[in-house]
Amino acid sequence: AVSIDTGTGTYTQANNVDVIAGTGPITVVADAVTIGTTNGGNNAFSTSGALTLKPKTAGRAMSLAGASAFDISATEMARFATGATGPLVIGDTASTGVLTIGAALAMGGRTLVLNGGSITDGGGTTRTITAQNLTLNANGQIGIGAADGIDVIANNLSVSTTGGGNAFVRSTGAVNLGVGSAAGANVSGTLDLNATGAVTQTLGTGNVTVGTLQVRTLNNAGAAITLGNAGNNAATVNLQSRNAAGSANAAGALQFTDVNGFDVAALATTGNATLSAGGAVTQSGAVAASGLALTGTGGAYTLGHAGNAVTTLAANTGSIDYKQ
Repeated sequence: AVSIDTGTGTYTQANNVDVIAGTGPITVVADAVTIGTTNGGNNAFSTSGALTLKPKTAGRAMSLAGASAFDISATEMARFATGATGPLVIGDTASTGVLTIGAALAMGGRTLVLNGGSITDGGGTTRTITAQNLTLNANGQIGIGAADGIDVIANNLSVSTTGGGNAFVRSTGAVNLGVGSAAGANVSGTLDLNATGAVTQTLGTGNVTVGTLQVRTLNNAGAAITLGNAGNNAATVNLQSRNAAGSANAAGALQFTDVNGFDVAALATTGNATLSAGGAVTQSGAVAASGLALTGTGGAYTLGHAGNAVTTLAANTGSIDYKQ
């Protein structure tokens, strides 16, 4: 293992200098970082363990391909990806400073963990983060709002916030919630996720624990939302399969399981929807589906919204009060 701590000073690594740790982790702590990008072997850091770069001051602003004093350039990130084959970690769970994504980051096939007080791309510009496994942790908000989230291309995604923070994420393609043993989402506020492909979760470990769950797939053929883990827990659920423009419902199947009860803010698909609950399920928004299945041993469904539009209703649960 290699650990380098410059305190609140600057860590500078000259060109053609390698830090090699074999299978051990490498950790660099400094309030500013400059890594030489001219390197014959492109191995500024070489390890199959985790490479962690983080500021000494918890509230220090950070950026990737941005303008902060603690900035890791896109070229530096590319160098790391060659020699450091394990997880690349920026910041840590104690970080309270903003982390800004300053440009697109191409980390295909890699595991990337981003920590900050908040995570933003500055708004107005698409700066896509590409990774095999992507974890976004914030002690505040992720993304700016419903129309301007963090743009990702990731096979597996894990999202967490604290302090009531919301998370706004936009995925190009399909996305699976859960990275290894990490939960799919642990968001104290709203998780707002848009994807152009199917949304799934890792069986058993990719649980979603959120205040409000808003997931929308945007695909003309319909892309499914399959969140069937028994450990899921959301207060409010809004699941929609829409066409690519977001202007009409599409045929993606919707599935959600919750260990407790929840409020349905919306279910929208021209296909089928399946809900499973361990407690009371109420309704503040309409259900539109070809078929609706209500399940769960402890489920007690009261669904009486005037806008409900379901062709076929099926159930195997505790109690149902349904109207349309």
